[in-house]
Amino acid sequence: MISRLSIAFGLVLGHALAVIAQDSPSLSPTQPGDLPATLRFEQLLDHGPPTSATVWLPDLEASAMIRNARVLRAAAAAEKVREKWQLLGVEVDPFTGDVRSRADQQPSTDNEANEAIARQEMLIAKKAIDAEVIRLRNDLRIAYVDLLVTQSQLRVASEIVATSERMQPTKERATELLEHARNSRQAEVESANAQLRAAQSRRTATWRNLCDLAGLPKSPPKLAAGKINAVPQAINSYQVTQAIVEGSPEMGIAKAELKLAVLRYKTARSKGDGTEASGDDEQISSDNNPLQLEVSGIVTAEEKIQQTDQRLRSRFEDVVVQYANAQDEMKHWSTVQHALALADPESQPSEDTLDSLSDRLAKLRNQWAYLDSVRRFTEATVLMNGFLLRGTSESEMP
Repeated sequence: MISRLSIAFGLVLGHALAVIAQDSPSLSPTQPGDLPATLRFEQLLDHGPPTSATVWLPDLEASAMIRNARVLRAAAAAEKVREKWQLLGVEVDPFTGDVRSRADQQPSTDNEANEAIARQEMLIAKKAIDAEVIRLRNDLRIAYVDLLVTQSQLRVASEIVATSERMQPTKERATELLEHARNSRQAEVESANAQLRAAQSRRTATWRNLCDLAGLPKSPPKLAAGKINAVPQAINSYQVTQAIVEGSPEMGIAKAELKLAVLRYKTARSKGDGTEASGDDEQISSDNNPLQLEVSGIVTAEEKIQQTDQRLRSRFEDVVVQYANAQDEMKHWSTVQHALALADPESQPSEDTLDSLSDRLAKLRNQWAYLDSVRRFTEATVLMNGFLLRGTSESEMP
């Protein structure tokens, strides 16, 4: 049991490191305050689950790689493949994918066929781990960005509430305002409080999602460390679509399944009665012939390759549009931000005049909208880089 767990953990660790180590440098700053994203081997050994009031992305990634149920299931499936072939006399290295018949097995055509089939099955299992690691990495980063944005919005919402309350007419000003104006101010306060409650609920939900992804016990929300806008620059995505499709784990799985189906057909055919040439077509078309099942497997595998190609291209085009729209939206609110000389939410107006408070409230609301646009842009960027670097996992498909 210990050996099996060790091999399964090793599979997860090896594939996780291989996938994450390829990240874009712009996603991997090392200075505190930036958004950390690179997971090094030393960090996996040194960093346990976050225990302080502040959490970092590498801590969550390290925890997720050894606790996330999806990744562990994929690793366990790979270990089952290894055990199955071990019982059949074929040794499969779960880390390199190398296969060989045991020393006590006599060389034969059957052994060669078994080795070829075992190699493809292990390749499929390893690609499945890759897909889950990519999916988990993207999910973690999107949730982490969501937490960073929500933290900022929670602070902005608190200031909106405070500013709205200060705008309520005092006894001295009450006689100067019409009744509908006082009602309007009260509605402002109620709206601001609703916005604050929504931000608090979103932060709690986001933290729970992060805990589920990282396999951490439930706890009160903690503060995420990092800068929201520490995101990479996109490249011309349309020029690399083909490479994305060909390099994705899902396409690798589909192609390996086709090779596996062909190998199984050849193996089944070699074990038949030796019918040659003219009798082959009739033999294959017979409903009672086991070769028909293998032929159906080949057809299914070919169809899966086409479907995977179409799905990847369609999803990637959606992400490109999502990224472009989010980028335009963020630029718009950035322009508004500079035009209004957006104030720091920590600062206070010099005087509690209605004009100064109204101006500050407008700036705070624009900052809220800007943060929303940053959230969408950063999430789109995470997905974009997931495609550009390694394709995308099937689980990300709509």
